[in-house]
Amino acid sequence: MSYGDELSLNVDETDNHISTELALSVAERFGIKKNEADRIAGEIKKTVSGNWEPLAKTCGLSRGQIEEMAPAFEE
Repeated sequence: MSYGDELSLNVDETDNHISTELALSVAERFGIKKNEADRIAGEIKKTVSGNWEPLAKTCGLSRGQIEEMAPAFEE
């Protein structure tokens, strides 16, 4: 076995898709209680939703690049 053979990018045993619901469903495995995970996720969503696009513009991304990224910030 070589180094990294057991590397997994799955969030749970079978799933690696990007989803708030998936992250929240496994929060307790990482010692985060459900209500705390919900609160943290809400804070992150609130912060990101109003700031990612202006920050992307500040970083010099084109309108097309921003539009391409937009689905990643929708929930």
